[in-house]
Formats: sequence, structure tokens, C-alpha cells
Amino acid sequence: MSVAKTVKWSAFVASVVTLSWFFAGWRQVNESGQLADWGVLLGGTLSTALLLFVQGYWIYCEEKERGRLTKRVVVYEKIKAHLDSKAEAKANASRGAAIDIQDRGVKE
Repeated sequence: MSVAKTVKWSAFVASVVTLSWFFAGWRQVNESGQLADWGVLLGGTLSTALLLFVQGYWIYCEEKERGRLTKRVVVYEKIKAHLDSKAEAKANASRGAAIDIQDRGVKE
């Protein structure tokens, strides 16, 4: 699995931005505690956690491909297995369509 550097850098920048939302939300909740402030805090927290999870998955896959994996993470393994099975099914479907097209060409 290879992820483009621009995507990695974009995810990193987005993580920095969402982390700043977390701190802004925390400050706003401590100052006034309105519902919108809690939304900023919750949104920043969830967005940061999601982006860090995705970046962790990318690092995990890279280390696994290089053979330098020191610890197996079950969640990442399940995600990788799911994505690999979807990619294989898509490849099989496109291969089947190509064979079907070839068969039609032979019959005609």
C-alpha cells in the first residue's frame, strides 16, 4: 500500500488544524460553556483522533511491507484484510468483464 506524499502531508496539516480546534474548543468551554463551544471541542477531538488513526494505519502498513513490524494491531489487520478483499473482488470483476468482452469478440 502506497500513499502519495501530498496525501500524507495534507492529513498532517489537517491534524494540526483539528488539534487547534480542540484547544480552541477547550478554551471556549472553560470560558462560557455554550453548546456551540462543546461542538467545537467535540468536533476537534473526533477529527484529530480520526486523522491520527488513519495516519497510524498508513505507518503500520508501511512497516509491515518493509518487514519491520514489531507489534501486530488487530484493528489495522482487520481493516487491511477488508480493503484487500474489496480490491481483489474489484480486480476479479474487471478481469471477468475483460474475459466476457473477449468471448463476445470470438463469437462474433
